[in-house]
Amino acid sequence: MKKIIVAMPTGFFSLLATLFLAYLSLAANPLDVQSVKLFPHADKCAHFLMYFGCTTVYLFEYAKHKLPHHTSLSVELAITTFAAVMGILLEIAQLTLTNSREFEYLDCVANATGAFAGFMLMRFWGMHFVRNLLYHTVTRREHHHRYKSQRKIGQQ
Repeated sequence: MKKIIVAMPTGFFSLLATLFLAYLSLAANPLDVQSVKLFPHADKCAHFLMYFGCTTVYLFEYAKHKLPHHTSLSVELAITTFAAVMGILLEIAQLTLTNSREFEYLDCVANATGAFAGFMLMRFWGMHFVRNLLYHTVTRREHHHRYKSQRKIGQQ
């Protein structure tokens, strides 16, 4: 599984997460949740979880891309800000592009809070998890590649 994750091009999972988020935000009733009775403002929890997940996917892929090096706080904050701004833009798109969805300020707050919570999780725990999970897979591959090139030079 680790080899598959490392072999996937950087940005693949981020693109999937973004497309899924756009679909959930702009479709008329993507999961038919209006037929299910939930507590008031349950959609705010869904917004929080969507942007929490999206930001963690973005930061996971950034950490994978930077291996074996450490990540930069400023880039992580830029990625988090991008996710929060994307939430605001998708809320505006709901207002302008759809007739069945509407703009809500509390949704924007839930989006930004979810993005920031995803940043906090990845910053203080997730980046270490990514390094522990994938570090040896990446370094072995690079070491093996270096060994092959050195062996070819020695044979000539």
